[in-house]
Amino acid sequence: MSAQQALEQAPGAVSDRELRDNVKATRARGASEGEIATLVQKYAPLGNLCDIPPWMRAEFLAASEKIGCPAHFFPIAQRLIEIAADRGGKFVLCGFGEAPDTGKTISPQIVHLPNKGEPAFMYRQFDSAIRRLGKTPGLNTYVMPSLVLADLPEGSRGKEGDVIGVLALVLDFDDKQKPATRHDRLPVYPHAEVETSPGNFQCWYFLDKPYSVAEVKPIIAALVAKVGSDPGCKTADHPFRIPGTLNWPSSIKIKRGRPPEPVMARLSDIADPSWQPTSITLDALKAAIVSKYPGADFTAQEKKVEADKDFDWDKRYAPLTLITDAEEALNDPKWADQRSEGCFALECRAWRSGYTGEEIIELMLDHSNTECMGHFGDQTDEARVRADVKRAFKKAFLEEK
Repeated sequence: MSAQQALEQAPGAVSDRELRDNVKATRARGASEGEIATLVQKYAPLGNLCDIPPWMRAEFLAASEKIGCPAHFFPIAQRLIEIAADRGGKFVLCGFGEAPDTGKTISPQIVHLPNKGEPAFMYRQFDSAIRRLGKTPGLNTYVMPSLVLADLPEGSRGKEGDVIGVLALVLDFDDKQKPATRHDRLPVYPHAEVETSPGNFQCWYFLDKPYSVAEVKPIIAALVAKVGSDPGCKTADHPFRIPGTLNWPSSIKIKRGRPPEPVMARLSDIADPSWQPTSITLDALKAAIVSKYPGADFTAQEKKVEADKDFDWDKRYAPLTLITDAEEALNDPKWADQRSEGCFALECRAWRSGYTGEEIIELMLDHSNTECMGHFGDQTDEARVRADVKRAFKKAFLEEK
């Protein structure tokens, strides 16, 4: 018996056969890719890709990619919802970007999804939020792989202090992080990969349960340091691009040669070919890191705390004013021969704008691919950024008095 015959004679084969006939008939009348994707989606109303017959998965994802349906996010959403079950709190989705016609920054859009209800309800909540954010041209859509406090004020993205459970660890590999060799450096094959733009990837590791920030920080810090991914991934409040949504280039990236047309971020790989849930414990991930990198340092976070015990990194010294042009500032041609001065100027400005020290570090690391940040090395050294931010505090305030 062939695999195809086995599939057709397996439980649920009637539904498979009906779906095949419906797809065939729908195609025969010249239906759009959107209609095909919608038809298949009816077969899996809970948003579970495992419910879609293997013969149809690739076609479904291809069709959804053409119409902007976030089907690529299904496997990731499922795992996050399963890991977060009965833990309370909220999920956070974010939208950031620039208006394509003017290049002006779009006001950040933050959506909170209470972590309650059946999985089918939660998926619909994700789907609705993603589609709503996706309606704004130029807006890039992200999700935090963590749960935040249930009483986090609406409109707030939240910081590490607001995180009550880390659900997944994600590593980001853009041009600067040499994505083509990422698998050679990773201690464990990723559970899922998102190609955020052609040749650039984010690698997802789903945890077996929610972990505290204190438990996760030493592991992710050591992992990022050893594999050379974007240093911004070290924080537990960092959002990551949602597959199945458009990646809109900023005006700075367009000036540097990127085509102005957006590209679709896509789910490019999933570890288990049967699409079944996959996860890892923190202890197992740590053991894998040690096996590949015997010299891995899991005490960097403790050393940082000890070194900074005389400095309050969480204090705000002025009313907060959001900085929305950090990428432009760090790519300003006037700093071409003075990259350190460009970084220092933004750090001082951030202090005066009411950012805390930790928020400034996050701001800088989030823009590690800019020209000025090259001052800190090909693989941005967070320790050097931290020392620079501390020095900028003295310049921004103490020397003014």
